[in-house]
Amino acid sequence: MWFFTHLKGMYNNLSYQKKLLYSYFLLLFTPLLILCVYFYIHTTCTIKRNTENLASLHMEYTTGIVSDSFSEMLSLAKTVSISDTIRKTLDQKNPNSSVVHSKNLEQLELSINHIHYDTSIYSIRLFVDPNLPYSKREVFTWSLDRIPELFPGMESRIQRAPTLFGPYTVTHPLLVKEEVFSVTLPIESHSDSEKLIAVACVDMKQQHLLDMIKTCDFSEMGRVYLTDTKGRALIGYSNDSDSVLSGTDLPTFEVAKQLLQFQENGNHICISPSIWNTYHLVLVAPTKQLSQSDYLFPQLLLLGTVIGLAVYTLASYYSRSNARRIIDLSQIANQVKQGQLNVHCIVDSPDEVGELQISFNEMINRMHDMLDKQYQLGKNLKNQELKLLQAQIDPHFLYNTLDLIIWTAQNKTADEVCEIAHNLSKYYRISLSHGQTIIPIEEEIEHVRLYVNLQNMRFQNKINLETYISEEARNISVLKLLLQPLVENSIVHGFNGIQETIRIDVRKEHENFCITITDDGSGISPDQLARLRLHQELTGTNDNEDHYGLSNIQERIQNFYGTDARMTFSSVVSKGTTIKISFLASAVQ
Repeated sequence: MWFFTHLKGMYNNLSYQKKLLYSYFLLLFTPLLILCVYFYIHTTCTIKRNTENLASLHMEYTTGIVSDSFSEMLSLAKTVSISDTIRKTLDQKNPNSSVVHSKNLEQLELSINHIHYDTSIYSIRLFVDPNLPYSKREVFTWSLDRIPELFPGMESRIQRAPTLFGPYTVTHPLLVKEEVFSVTLPIESHSDSEKLIAVACVDMKQQHLLDMIKTCDFSEMGRVYLTDTKGRALIGYSNDSDSVLSGTDLPTFEVAKQLLQFQENGNHICISPSIWNTYHLVLVAPTKQLSQSDYLFPQLLLLGTVIGLAVYTLASYYSRSNARRIIDLSQIANQVKQGQLNVHCIVDSPDEVGELQISFNEMINRMHDMLDKQYQLGKNLKNQELKLLQAQIDPHFLYNTLDLIIWTAQNKTADEVCEIAHNLSKYYRISLSHGQTIIPIEEEIEHVRLYVNLQNMRFQNKINLETYISEEARNISVLKLLLQPLVENSIVHGFNGIQETIRIDVRKEHENFCITITDDGSGISPDQLARLRLHQELTGTNDNEDHYGLSNIQERIQNFYGTDARMTFSSVVSKGTTIKISFLASAVQ
């Protein structure tokens, strides 16, 4: 239920054209997609079934040739065991003459050499009575005492019936070692059928057996193993890496009664019937590689992509042709959203969409008239706010200066009072500036200098004012009464009564003009500085009367220079305070 609710919500949030597009696309493409998937699954299953049968045929063929090879080895061992010459030679009483022993050995060698066998046979050996001198030669005659060592756990069976064993290592003269599989057959006495006189052993190289079993994997991407009846792998060959497997590469299988088994890990396992009740052949191949049906997926994917693109193109064209006028109306609405009010819809039909276009045009016209009225009201309001801010600052300046005149008149001579009044006159001449809001930066600096001169008359010239204006900033104009409140705060709250230096630095930094006022006064405590910044960031106002004028300046510069204008504070107790005003150079008129 949640899924369908979520899907419905997503569909409702789509545009009108996309709703048409996806609806047409799903109605046309879904049946084709289902048909392609059905064809792929059906074809893949058919190919997989056929390749499994082919794998079974290969396994049957390989099992046959391996079994035939062992049978040929057994036939050769029987040929040796029924040879009258070999049996009579081995059945003789043990003579003491070394000459007789040599003749017997020569007779055995001639008899063995006269037996014809193909190149798949590595060697023919005879395990003879250990009392015979030539039983220790270990060329083609070996001692019966070596059977327990070479065929552990098999000695009793070897002495009774034909036996298949391997792989194991045989060391021949010159210390040549070879991995072999052997078929053994007991040889009874010519005179007493229950007497064992020797064991015939026919050997085949392990490599020759590997050459036979590796043909079992027709996919050339799997592995073939020869296992015992308990499922332990004895030898193996990887067609993928063209290498013989041994050691940890040999797994353990559960030999099943069925010929074909499948595992969840994607491997196809084909197990042969028992070979001489001793071995099994096991083919392990990746199902995908075995079936070789992967070529279907790219083709069906390409076909589905082409069909999907064709259906999408047709659906897109049909949906766009039906939603064209609504799309045009939406685009014009986006232009209005971005502030373009000089656009209109073309009414091309009297239907429902045409009525929307007419209503939209009327709405644009009314919006344009309302914005014009709002702009004029905002402009008038801004001018009134600036005048109100200036009116708030001027009485503050006048109050402080009159206080200074009264104090000087009570304690100094008339000449000094005249000098204060003269400076005050020049100060207010600049403050008034014939009603102008913007004055040159040098006049604003002179305004600050007059204010500092008035304060020095009070504090016995203990305040030092330093100014610097870069060449790039000499011709700019700034807001009137921008710097004086900041210098006033520096004197009122930073002057320690001994000495203070105030520096005003005006310069251009990249795209901004920056005015920095620095003093070496008592500074502002961290808590008070944090409160100033908090009020500045959250409300844009300052309720702290001890720093009267800072909030007014912040508001004035943002009203005049734009929201990119900034006033920042930094201060260290007992070391001084720095206030920096920055605004875009493009905002300077």
